[in-house]
Amino acid sequence: MEEEPSQRVSVIHAREALNTGANTIAVGCPFCLTMMTDGVTSQDSSAQVQDIAEILAGHLGFDEVLNANLGD
Repeated sequence: MEEEPSQRVSVIHAREALNTGANTIAVGCPFCLTMMTDGVTSQDSSAQVQDIAEILAGHLGFDEVLNANLGD
């Protein structure tokens, strides 16, 4: 038995996060990254979902190294 799309945990948590007015939503684990990304996408939002390590690396100036290693 699957829950209604509007009652999925990912949608509920994304809606709560988006209601704060945040442009970026930080998460701390790979599962949360997937879940929150799916939830934000379902809300047709332009907010970014990022792992806290990505945010920290960007602020420390390592984002160029990360992008080079990921092939971006």
